[in-house]
Amino acid sequence: MAEYWFKQRRRGVGAGVPMHWKGWVAFGVYAGAIIAMPWVYVTYLGIPDELLFRLIGVIVLSVPFGFVVWKKTEGGWRWRSDEEESVAEDSNRRPPE
Repeated sequence: MAEYWFKQRRRGVGAGVPMHWKGWVAFGVYAGAIIAMPWVYVTYLGIPDELLFRLIGVIVLSVPFGFVVWKKTEGGWRWRSDEEESVAEDSNRRPPE
């Protein structure tokens, strides 16, 4: 049985908020890496802190994070709309007796 870390979105495509502690850790590591990136560029790599390098870094960090989120989202990624929700709610209602 697969263990999911993120809820599916109610509307649109993608994942919602983390629902497992591993999802929160993954998000925290991703956010921390994005915040620390300019400091690492200047301090350890000797690369100037420029917009182009930040964009490249964000892409390099976002692709693997997006893959993990995609694989660990309950219900997968597909388009969802309010209409689906209202149809599902209507089908779950019992007719009046």
